[in-house]
Amino acid sequence: MFGSSVAKFRFTALKTREGKEIPADTPASGLKLTITGPGEKPVEGTITAAGGGSYDASWQPFAPGTYALQVSFGSEHVDGSPFKINIGGGGGEGKEFLPQAQGERS
Repeated sequence: MFGSSVAKFRFTALKTREGKEIPADTPASGLKLTITGPGEKPVEGTITAAGGGSYDASWQPFAPGTYALQVSFGSEHVDGSPFKINIGGGGGEGKEFLPQAQGERS
């Protein structure tokens, strides 16, 4: 079931779309993740630091389809945000899966 599956997406946050540099040691708590998907109200996801300016975003998709991951640093989007992610069908109970497309700009 989709409600118990976890999707993950790795992204790099080195600067905002406006060109403001994001320090590589910025804790994940300095970034905000908002996800919109098929038939869902926007929800917040979880961000964890992966090192070197890379971060892992995770959330629970509720249906197959295209999701938009909006990652912000303060009031500005990180470069490339929102990321468009396609989640296919077939999510199993408690299954963790990676999106089919990564880092694609909308």
